[in-house]
Amino acid sequence: MKFFIIKFFLGLFGFIFLATSVVSITIIIKTIYFSENNIIEQLFTNNQICEDQNIDKNIKYCTEVVTIYWMILLTIISSILSFINLFPFFIMKKK
Repeated sequence: MKFFIIKFFLGLFGFIFLATSVVSITIIIKTIYFSENNIIEQLFTNNQICEDQNIDKNIKYCTEVVTIYWMILLTIISSILSFINLFPFFIMKKK
């Protein structure tokens, strides 16, 4: 009985994290390629566009950049957690 409960929760959490990483990858792609601004050239650069004094003029651009950064972080974390949960889920065999 404990085996099935553990396997159920490992599978449940693993597939939830897998779905989270897939959704965040689609949000990254949608934000990068289907936005009005050319964001891909400005990612991971130390640009001065989103500083405090310039934030009012470029609020949409800065919001998209920050969204991409958070989605990248969420994708990495959820992929790691998905692997940690799904690897034992598929390897576990009942004796």
